[in-house]
Amino acid sequence: MPRLKAELFDSIKASGEIGITTDELYIMHYGHQPRVQKSVIKSHVSQINDLLVETDYKIESDGRGPHARWVL
Repeated sequence: MPRLKAELFDSIKASGEIGITTDELYIMHYGHQPRVQKSVIKSHVSQINDLLVETDYKIESDGRGPHARWVL
């Protein structure tokens, strides 16, 4: 798994049952790249889930937008 996606996975996993918002992930991992839109997180999570298909893990969201919470 590429480094950035591994870092996203680790952040989501570390957030536990509460999860982590799109805004929080964006600030932690993309805030230094102002041209990157928050929608990239959804794309990267989808790609991470593709890599996890043969495991018991799956990242899910409770909604859409910047306040959606991502959980493993």
